[in-house]
Amino acid sequence: MRNESQYDVAVSYATEDVVFAQALVTALLQHGLRVFFDKGKKADLAGSHLPTDLADVFQNHALCCVILLSPHFLNKKWTKLELNAALEHAPGRQKHLLVVRLGDAQPPPNLADIGLVASPPETPASIADLILTKLGREVVWITVPIPNKESGGVWEQNWQDIAWIESPTDGWLCGAFEVGAGGGDVGRGILLYTKDGGSSWNRVGIGDFPSGQGTFSWGPRGTRMYAWSEIGPITTIRCYRRHLGKGQFRTEIWIAAATGVYCSEDGGYSWSRSTPGPDHPDRYAFFASLADIEGFSEIYAAGWQGIAHWSARSREWNLQLPSYFFNINSILAAGGSENRRVWAVGRSGIDEHGDRGDRSRGAVWQLDRETSNWSRIPLTGIELRPGQDLIDLWAQDSQTLFVVGAGSLILRGTQQADTSWKWERLEPPLEADFAAITYGLRAIWILGTQGTILKSPDFGVNWVDSSISTHTARPNLRRVRFFGEAGWIVGDKVVLKSVLKQTVEF
Repeated sequence: MRNESQYDVAVSYATEDVVFAQALVTALLQHGLRVFFDKGKKADLAGSHLPTDLADVFQNHALCCVILLSPHFLNKKWTKLELNAALEHAPGRQKHLLVVRLGDAQPPPNLADIGLVASPPETPASIADLILTKLGREVVWITVPIPNKESGGVWEQNWQDIAWIESPTDGWLCGAFEVGAGGGDVGRGILLYTKDGGSSWNRVGIGDFPSGQGTFSWGPRGTRMYAWSEIGPITTIRCYRRHLGKGQFRTEIWIAAATGVYCSEDGGYSWSRSTPGPDHPDRYAFFASLADIEGFSEIYAAGWQGIAHWSARSREWNLQLPSYFFNINSILAAGGSENRRVWAVGRSGIDEHGDRGDRSRGAVWQLDRETSNWSRIPLTGIELRPGQDLIDLWAQDSQTLFVVGAGSLILRGTQQADTSWKWERLEPPLEADFAAITYGLRAIWILGTQGTILKSPDFGVNWVDSSISTHTARPNLRRVRFFGEAGWIVGDKVVLKSVLKQTVEF
């Protein structure tokens, strides 16, 4: 029974393979599993009768026994003992034996009927993920209904972003109540908040946003006209709990919307528009993404306008990269004021083939912090088709970028010693247009069309398909966020939350 198991996982390995074994154990411990690893059990094993005690662990006290099968493994006394003990599980428990073939090792006859995995291509991180699945403890995504007090039903909007403040009870959810067309009205936004962990949600009134109304032109020559009468679709929400000293805090909330960037400095009770209005000569409108430096001391906002910058010191916005006829979909900032790295992805505007606007190929942009100028990073060796958009990005570190986009595109870029970038295309297990990427719960997560959710526990070496479907459709997913050990996904008429699958009993 489950309560007889002292360990979740017991690892058997030859001494020559200790480096791989240690990496696997580290990955397992990061998931909170109880692991038997003799290298860390010297004190417990001292003075014990090893043949009896080792066999007891692998036969009776581990839910999953991992055999690291290498050319050295079968020549060792103790590993053969551990393997035989693992094979003597009670009837039906052999399925909880995982054999990992290292290199070209060949399984012995007593493992002929046992499924195995090979490394390569599997890595310690991906093997740990397989073990979580075998134990029934992998992350799964469940649908979370958003109650609608106004109708008595649930909200079913095109959700764009979600944020939870440090308190697990206070959350914010934004999206489009009504999407505008390519010209005409910009559409209508929706912003909800909860104070009870999501049991109930309240809508922020449109009148709470000082949006004004009017018309503005768009496009490089200003030939397309739009009108607005309220905030418009809200695409991004970011929160920061500022410490004021003496146990006092202030929650600041920033949102990006079709009619500008807005801010609340009192936890959402009152709002002001930070940017000028859409009818300003620089046309501050159609924002899609925000990135901040050092707790909103500086902000970068990206969208169809291009890339704009704000500083708390000047309290003013300036347009660093105007576009108007091609989109900048996402922006990312790392570091502080003195060592910042800022990147963005979207379209080229005019690419190396001469294609323009929404026919131009995707681009990765980087900021020169000395001049505040933006330039494209050459995607050397990567062929994109006309109009293939880059949608989102995540930085593993200051020299490694992951970028996703349309047409099942996943790119990994590494900055070289000479500051140039080396790019490679990663192969996903399915086809979709990818819309979001981030890191959380010890894995990279990618979202896309048709309910696509991909997970990589080893930074792109292996991918696991965790896609979902609702009872009616496979919705397009737009954003994934992690707050502590909780993950949230939003998309078209759907909000998802991560949970650990119920641990199975053996």
